[in-house]
Amino acid sequence: MTVVEIGHFETVSSNEEKRNDFQNNCLSLFLYTIYCKFLLERNNLETFIGPRDEMTILRLALSQITSNVDLSAVELQLIWIEVCKRRLFGPQGDDCGLANAVDDLLLDANVVDRVHLLKAIMIEYNENYSLKEALQAAEYVIISDQLSWFEFLVTSLLIELKVPNLRFTKTPHLVPFRSLHQCEVLPERYIEPDPLARSLLAYLAVSVNVMSTIDLALIMNSPFRGFGKTFFSVLRRAAKRSSISPGQLVLSYPACMTDSTTTSTLAEKDDRLLRLSAPCLGHLADTIRGCQDALSGHLNDEDSTLATTSEATCMSIEAATRAVGACLDAAVQAFSKPPSFGGRRMAREANANYPLKTVKEVREKLCQKLKLLVSSSFLAGGESILTPTPNRPTRAGGSIQGRAAFKLARFFIFSEASAQLVQLIRTPSEASPWRIPRTPFGQRTIRAFFQSPTSAERTPKATTPPRQSEATATSAASEIVVLLKALSLPLYLECPFS
Repeated sequence: MTVVEIGHFETVSSNEEKRNDFQNNCLSLFLYTIYCKFLLERNNLETFIGPRDEMTILRLALSQITSNVDLSAVELQLIWIEVCKRRLFGPQGDDCGLANAVDDLLLDANVVDRVHLLKAIMIEYNENYSLKEALQAAEYVIISDQLSWFEFLVTSLLIELKVPNLRFTKTPHLVPFRSLHQCEVLPERYIEPDPLARSLLAYLAVSVNVMSTIDLALIMNSPFRGFGKTFFSVLRRAAKRSSISPGQLVLSYPACMTDSTTTSTLAEKDDRLLRLSAPCLGHLADTIRGCQDALSGHLNDEDSTLATTSEATCMSIEAATRAVGACLDAAVQAFSKPPSFGGRRMAREANANYPLKTVKEVREKLCQKLKLLVSSSFLAGGESILTPTPNRPTRAGGSIQGRAAFKLARFFIFSEASAQLVQLIRTPSEASPWRIPRTPFGQRTIRAFFQSPTSAERTPKATTPPRQSEATATSAASEIVVLLKALSLPLYLECPFS
């Protein structure tokens, strides 16, 4: 019987010794296993975003439908909870601008979040007996009286489904419904990921899912390629006019930039800017192609065991593990040979924050985590998750031979994304821990990709408009009330599911 422990915040400490079974009791990993096992994916190339990036999606959605407001992490979570409730329980075709904007962003980037997993399982539950049996057969142990909003939501649904093996260790004498409402719902807090590790994982994600604009934004300048907001704006505009994603536009370089038919679809100034960035754009495209080739099993001559395997065989979990490692190696090579722009000295100084030795050390740590995942109870044997596919040689469609590696890569991305949560926060008076960490590599990098440059950024000599006075700014408490009312969302300022 599968035992799922709920209430330990989805993560363990950074001490690797405690990850002996790679979080084999993690609620999110259990749900993702069900999601993959019963083929509930929209397609086999979608990737997962973690709890931390859910806030990025929310910020982007808010920027599309309302003016900029400065909300704290807790206020954003309150809005996010209401949006997720609308996405889960709202009637089909429900007119909620923010919820629709979130769904559109996720769909355009071909990514899914925790709520999408839960909704897909809920829809399938009554129609799929095998899935229903798998959920009913598991044992759910709530080991804490402090839950995140997602843990509270899942537990309430499990009680509603009347799963037979559900118990609360803190209040075993109470019925499940009463025990649940004895629990305290606390806001989530997210760990600040290592920038290099997140960059390498983003290369892995783009190799699987080139439509993931979230991950593309993280690798555009990693290593630094000299791209700025103006270039991001041009790239997004050109991709939209061509009806493809920015990642697909990058991969189609240089043909899409130099062909006369395509050029006619671009404004003259946009085409000129893309041509000026051609060497750096080519470096990015070549790196992504190299990662995709490695993940497909098409390795170099020194390690070509996957590419030369017989057509009749299937890619094993060991071969898939080597392919994922080779993909990370291909990403590391981008740091060993960064593009030259503005002179070699400028390029060398710009990439001083990416020493090759450090990048290789980060790659080794990720490979160690990958080995832990492969040896965990979730992937033991590999048959249920990594359904084998014929390991075809290149002449017979080499990209197909890496399908098992693609599945392992997706699962690895999920496991790392779900490890973004840290301990919950008890009181809102502790102001400093409530804010989601923002770094040039994290939140600001992604938001910079989606935001068009200001006139001051296009023309540096222009006078920067004065900032709004603090006296005229609306208080954060008033902003969230006004915003929730404008979005037609109920106000839950205490327990979000009371």
